[in-house]
Amino acid sequence: MKKHLLFISIILFIKVSLFGQQFVLEENRWNVIPISFTRNINTEIFKIDGDSMVGSVEYNKIWVSNDSLQTWSFQGLLRENSDTVWFMNNDSVEHVLYNFNLTVGDTTFITNIFVSDKLNEVYVEQLDTVEYFGVSRKRWLLISVEYGTSDYWIEGIGSLSGPLYSMYSCNIICPSWELLCFHHDETLLYIKEGEDDCWMVGIDEYVINPIVIKPNPVKSGYPLEIKHTGGLIKGIEIYDQSGKMLEKIEGISANSYSIETASYKQGIYIVRITLKGNKIVNQKIMVN
Repeated sequence: MKKHLLFISIILFIKVSLFGQQFVLEENRWNVIPISFTRNINTEIFKIDGDSMVGSVEYNKIWVSNDSLQTWSFQGLLRENSDTVWFMNNDSVEHVLYNFNLTVGDTTFITNIFVSDKLNEVYVEQLDTVEYFGVSRKRWLLISVEYGTSDYWIEGIGSLSGPLYSMYSCNIICPSWELLCFHHDETLLYIKEGEDDCWMVGIDEYVINPIVIKPNPVKSGYPLEIKHTGGLIKGIEIYDQSGKMLEKIEGISANSYSIETASYKQGIYIVRITLKGNKIVNQKIMVN
């Protein structure tokens, strides 16, 4: 039995190690935060979902949602081959987004979502290896030839500014972005140093938030009460940190509602509450 469990553990580790290095996978999700405006922080969630043919070439679609996880905006098309990722925006011409084959001293041209005509020329100043959650990945330090600004790429994860924001500072002044978390198949494989969860919201939301959730943290198996101090709750949705919806309750029409937590594992979740007038409030809860 122990040998069987060991074998399964090895297989799972190999799966994460191999597939976790591939960038264009529908199991991958990126949580990104804008960091210039402290009073207007909304976690951006990027996902790859669906495919499209352009001529005879097959691409995957990449989307973004600004916290709601209900409204997804199409961002462009991706394809990956031989550790190189191409991105096609609105001009129907693909350009290199990532080249995970580069070595120290190499110079290349790359794109991002803000590039219109002139690609960004960069060179590799440093190449080393980092480990996140037991998975070793190559890390590149890139420098802009024209501006001298820098960016880090992580193998299979992409830019530490976010999947489509590599070298954004060459094309746009503000805001700026940082990669907060990266998940593969709901498994957390990267979290920004110094952070302990994968969601952030602006401080204004805490000031005017009419929602009371208690107890928070809540012990698994105990009820969680959600109360609206100023009106009616219409619906509730609960998401894990990778953005997967776990529960959806509609047609509540009451100022309080109780959620059973027996099926929730220990961790942090996002509760998305729809109020009268279709106002949306997002709050974090912790299950112990």
